[in-house]
Amino acid sequence: MLVVIFIIKFILISLGKEISQGIMAWFNLATNPIIFEFISGYFIAHYFKIIVYLVNRVRVSVFILTIVILLTLVYFEMKTFYFCSDFHIGGMFLPALFIFFFCIKIFDLDKKTVPRFLVFTSRISYSIYLLHMAIIFAIIDVSTWVFGSDVFGVFSARFNLFFISLFFSWVVSYYFCFYVEERLSRKIKKYIFRV
Repeated sequence: MLVVIFIIKFILISLGKEISQGIMAWFNLATNPIIFEFISGYFIAHYFKIIVYLVNRVRVSVFILTIVILLTLVYFEMKTFYFCSDFHIGGMFLPALFIFFFCIKIFDLDKKTVPRFLVFTSRISYSIYLLHMAIIFAIIDVSTWVFGSDVFGVFSARFNLFFISLFFSWVVSYYFCFYVEERLSRKIKKYIFRV
């Protein structure tokens, strides 16, 4: 259904049709990257057995080659979904999806040991989810204040922003997870649910 909405929106905009603000607002909400990612995650969970079966039939070398090609497209700011105006989905969705499937292949199916770093990241993942946007916007504000408003005019600066944001998201989320999230969870269980 969501794909149909994307295609209808793309066709109407391509044809230059006049779309009322209310309908356009509905299209923008329905095709919001966050909603698209949520629904994609739901479908992956729902069809997980089928996905595992298909992923198991693909060679590791094919995954690696596909991921390298997709990340190269991202580096050159080329979209993989042309009908999506947002680069978050248009450029980054397929590489992230293939990396996710590749992780299923090597860790679940091929039984490779999961690195401790990824185990640690999974433990603080909810804190990362809660805080990452605030951290990214704080880094953008500090960067533009220190280096000027055109600091992100080139892609390499935005690429660096990704790694800087990733690092600070992990650090802040680590402290938030252990000193806020887990302590708060224990207190809620103890005083509210009497567990």
